[in-house]
Amino acid sequence: MKDRRAVPKTDDHRVPGKGRSRHVLISVLLCSWCALSLVAGEEEPQYRNAGSVVRIDGQNRLIVNDVPFFPLAFYGPSDDEGLAKIAAAGYNTVLCYGFGLLPEPDEAREFLDRAQNHGLWVIYSLKDHYPDNKRYAKTLESLGLPKDTTNTELARIRHVEPLKDHPALLAWYIADEFVPLNSETHPHRRDYMLALQKMVHEVDPNHPTKCVTNHKWSKPPQYIGVTDIVTADPYPIPQEPLQSVADYVQELREGVSPDMPVWLCVQAFDRGIYNGVGNNREPTFSEIRCMTYLGLTHGVNGIMYYSFADLMRRAGRQNENPLNFRRRWAQMKCIAPELQTLS
Repeated sequence: MKDRRAVPKTDDHRVPGKGRSRHVLISVLLCSWCALSLVAGEEEPQYRNAGSVVRIDGQNRLIVNDVPFFPLAFYGPSDDEGLAKIAAAGYNTVLCYGFGLLPEPDEAREFLDRAQNHGLWVIYSLKDHYPDNKRYAKTLESLGLPKDTTNTELARIRHVEPLKDHPALLAWYIADEFVPLNSETHPHRRDYMLALQKMVHEVDPNHPTKCVTNHKWSKPPQYIGVTDIVTADPYPIPQEPLQSVADYVQELREGVSPDMPVWLCVQAFDRGIYNGVGNNREPTFSEIRCMTYLGLTHGVNGIMYYSFADLMRRAGRQNENPLNFRRRWAQMKCIAPELQTLS
C-alpha cells in the first residue's frame, strides 16, 4: 500500500511545496514523470506538420512522436477565442464534447486545425457512440443511416478513419462516467466500449483510447481491457473531503492494470449547475490547487480540468456570466506556469 500524504490546508494560499516541502514535492514529481517541461514554454516542434504517433511507455507516460508528454488539459471550447485563451494560459490539450456524433468530418477537421494553430493537442470525443444513448438513434435518423448501424461503424466511418492522421490528434475519448458497466440499466455498455476499443486499435494503432470514471458508479477492474487510459473525476466539493481525491486516485491505480496510465480530472465547476443549488458551490482556487497536487503526488500521468464553459456559470445562474469567468479564469491561468516552475 502506498503512503497517503496529508492534504494541504485549503485556507493556506501559499504555493504548495515552498521551502523544504517544495524540494520533497519536486523529487516526487520528477521520479514519477519527466515530461512537465513540455506543458508550456517550448518551441512548436516540427513534427506537428505530420500525423502524430502517440504511445504509452513503461512508466505509463505518453510518448508523442518520441518525446515524453504530460497532458495538462481543459474540457473546453472549439472556437478560436476560447482555444487561444487555453493555449495562452499554458495548457497544452483540449477535449470538446461538441464533436463526436453530428459534426461532419470536415467540421471536425477544422476544429483540429484550429487547435493545432494554437499549439494544442486534441482528445477527440467518441463518448456518445452508444446505441443506448438517447442521441444515437436521432443521429442515425438525421444522417439517413439504417437503425441497425453499429456504434463502431458510425465512429469508424465518420470520425476515426477521416481524422486518424491529423497532426493535432492525441487520443480518442471513448467513454464518460458510465454507470456500472453491464448494469441492469445498461447491460451492454462494456460490450459497446470494448467494440469501440478494438475498432480504434485496428483502424488507428497510433493513438490510445481513454475514458473517465467516477468511483460511485464503476469499480476500477471493470475498465481493464476496454481502454488504454483511465481518468478519475471524484469532484468532491463540497460534499466530500479533499482527501477523497487522493483516495480515489490510489484506488484506481491499484484496481486497474499496472501498465494502464491513470489521469485525474480536477473539479473546476459548481456541481449545483447540474444537480440543483442545494449546498453546492464552486471550488476555491486553493482547493483546485490542492486537488491538482494531490493527483501529482499520487503519480497521475495527466491532469484535466472540467470545465472551461462552467467557469462562466454558478448554481442557479445558468446564463453565462462574463464577470464570473474573468475572475475565475484569472485564477486558472496561474496553474500551468506554477507547475512549469517544478519541471
